[in-house]
Amino acid sequence: MIDKPTVKKRLKMRPMLFVLLGFMIVMLVGAFLLALPVSNTDGEWLPFTHAIFWATNGVCGTGLVSALPRCRFRASGKPSFSYLSNSAGSDS
Repeated sequence: MIDKPTVKKRLKMRPMLFVLLGFMIVMLVGAFLLALPVSNTDGEWLPFTHAIFWATNGVCGTGLVSALPRCRFRASGKPSFSYLSNSAGSDS
């Protein structure tokens, strides 16, 4: 039989893991929103590698982009990228 304190100790999340999971969840949700056809100017799904690149750059605030966000995304995709950029505190 397993002790309850042992189970609680195993399930306790470390602060660094909490931050890492937070970043990853925000990036994955952002990548999905940016990949939607309604978000892109061409009306097609954005490849996942491109979407995760945009989301990672938005969250981390690096400023690296393969195209200007105003040229790549429609009015429905710009708020997603803006939210990702503002979550990092960047001005892009």
